[in-house]
Amino acid sequence: DGRSAKPWRLKRSNSSATPCWQSSPSLTAPIAPKSQRARTALAAVNEARAASSAPEIRYGITLHVGDVHYGNIGGERRLDFTVIGPAVNLTSRVESLCGQLGKDLLLSADFVAESGIQCTLLGSFALKGIAAE
Repeated sequence: DGRSAKPWRLKRSNSSATPCWQSSPSLTAPIAPKSQRARTALAAVNEARAASSAPEIRYGITLHVGDVHYGNIGGERRLDFTVIGPAVNLTSRVESLCGQLGKDLLLSADFVAESGIQCTLLGSFALKGIAAE
């Protein structure tokens, strides 16, 4: 009926590691010009918002790999397409560290292991509801 969650493998990953990494210039080089334009545009928006005493718009992005379930969840009156599972939870918890660490992009240890990219280790962090290795 299309309303039940379906398993979907993004990448094979067996750990729920909590080390966080910062991307290297080689990862971000292809997207750097667009990323910088987006940051510049957001800075201009935030400057205008500050002038009108509106709160600053902030963001954080985390890249992770793992197993998820996806699909439509809900009932006839409210149906949402979503992803759920431990990989989603870990991604959310790591993303919450972006502000604390002053970084707008963090990578999970699983993502770094799968991608093989060169990164800078920022440290290991206790994440609520996530067991450390």
